[in-house]
This record gives sequence, structure tokens and C-alpha cells, in this order.
Amino acid sequence: MADDDKTGLETYAYGMDFSISNLLAGLLFGTVGFWIFRKSIQKSNLKLAVIAVSLILWTYFAPNDYADWIGCVALSGAAYYVWNEE
Repeated sequence: MADDDKTGLETYAYGMDFSISNLLAGLLFGTVGFWIFRKSIQKSNLKLAVIAVSLILWTYFAPNDYADWIGCVALSGAAYYVWNEE
């Protein structure tokens, strides 16, 4: 089989590696980030809005699956801390 023969399910496209772990983290933390973003707009909290956007976008720029989950959990903790700051 030639190297340029593309058959089967390809998970590597445009320089991004989409694994099952990456897709699940993106779905979970993207949904949580979107919800936090909506609540931050209602509370007029800019710090929380920035954390929420970071939470939504982090899974696209994380270098591997471990960084994906660790970064999202850290951003979720930061959102919890800022949420309860008041």
C-alpha cells in the first residue's frame, strides 16, 4: 500500500491530531466553558469570561492528551475560584 493512499478513518488533519480523548475533552469542557461564559456575561465578570473562552479554545491548542485534560481541569479550577471570589 502506498503512503499516499488514504483509506480508513483519518484522525490527523491540518496539523491537528484528534483522538477520542481530545474529542471528549473538547465536548465536555467546551460545553462547560460556554455555560460559564453565558453566566459571566450575566454577572458582568470579565475575568470569568476570559477564563471561559480559554476553556473553550484550550483543547484545540494543547500539545497532547495529558496537557488537554490537565489544562482544562486547571482552567475549571480557576473559574471556580473566580466565581466564588465575590
